[in-house]
Amino acid sequence: MKLISLNTWGGKIYNPLINFIKDNSHTTDIFCFQEVFNTTSDITEHSGFRINIYSEITGILENHQGYFAPTLDNYIVGAFQPNFTNFNLSSGLAIFIKNNIKVLSHGDFYFYGNRDSFNPKDLNSLPRNVQYLNFTDHSKLFTLCNLHGIWIKGSKGDIHSRIQQSNQIKN
Repeated sequence: MKLISLNTWGGKIYNPLINFIKDNSHTTDIFCFQEVFNTTSDITEHSGFRINIYSEITGILENHQGYFAPTLDNYIVGAFQPNFTNFNLSSGLAIFIKNNIKVLSHGDFYFYGNRDSFNPKDLNSLPRNVQYLNFTDHSKLFTLCNLHGIWIKGSKGDIHSRIQQSNQIKN
């Protein structure tokens, strides 16, 4: 089984992202993506981000079933500044799994904040969820989790909030 996990950065670096997904679409069983945008509007791009990247990826991965787990509405994550939208927009996580793999259940839960509990004065307050799928493959049961961990500007090391995040997910 082949799995790829990738932060799409909202399609900001669009052509290399799309080409990578196309190149790996036939040999990859599961894709886990972070920073994915989804909209019902006709807008395709805003502030350099692909607002409909979920739909675009869905069109490429036609042999996969997509699952979207939004964390935030009407805000462009990844712009590093308050960037609210006046059109329908959701951002979050996405899993695409090959159609021949039987999904038993799917969903998400929050380990940091709640949906739309964002304070635009504090970029570190972006809510975080874990998206999961329970599935079988060759009569074996699997649970797959997809997440974008807590982001703290300037820090990639272990800090209290990240240790807390890990413990909460484990529980």
